[in-house]
Amino acid sequence: MTGLFGISAAGLFLALLPLLIPVLLLIVMTGLLILQQRNQQRLIQQNDEIIRLLVRQDRKTREDI
Repeated sequence: MTGLFGISAAGLFLALLPLLIPVLLLIVMTGLLILQQRNQQRLIQQNDEIIRLLVRQDRKTREDI
């Protein structure tokens, strides 16, 4: 069955298949980049909290001496 411009759906799909793979890879890589950035931000926040706790502990230790 031919569709628009006499091109079958299967022919159109096969013609667009080489474009589909890079687009899917781009979507997956973008998702992975977003996850990596979220994890990095979470680690930065955890490190900031650890630094605050260590500074507080150091101040208490200096006061006790």
